[in-house]
Amino acid sequence: MSQTVGRVLGTLDAMPLEFWVGVEEGQYLQLDDVVEVLTPLPDGTEVRLFGVVDLVRARHEGAKFDSDVFLIETGVLPATVAHAARQGARYAMAHGSADPMIAFARATASRDLLQQQGHAPEWHEYRMPHSVCPQEIADIGAWLRRVLA
Repeated sequence: MSQTVGRVLGTLDAMPLEFWVGVEEGQYLQLDDVVEVLTPLPDGTEVRLFGVVDLVRARHEGAKFDSDVFLIETGVLPATVAHAARQGARYAMAHGSADPMIAFARATASRDLLQQQGHAPEWHEYRMPHSVCPQEIADIGAWLRRVLA
């Protein structure tokens, strides 16, 4: 079922693999919801982007300081609550501990960088060189079934 639940926020950068959606009043998005964004092009065609909700937030628009929530609650400061949801990429990473082509430390550094940026990559390491093993294929298949379910 397809329905409009909001718009891509214009106050934050929108990228193909990560964008925020402002949620319309009366609508909702929750973790793991799939969101489709249609972007019309000058030639009349559309680009379709898909994202999976990985973060949801609510904030008081009109509040500048943390303590403003108390003034809002008592009606002294007018504000509305705005809801937004981020659609982010999901990552599965795997690496062989005996890989002579790409150092294991480089692979873990990539994983750590994604984690520092707020992502949660699923990580698997295998006792193998620069190759693919049956357990890795099984793990990738399980990850795809979870993400695409």
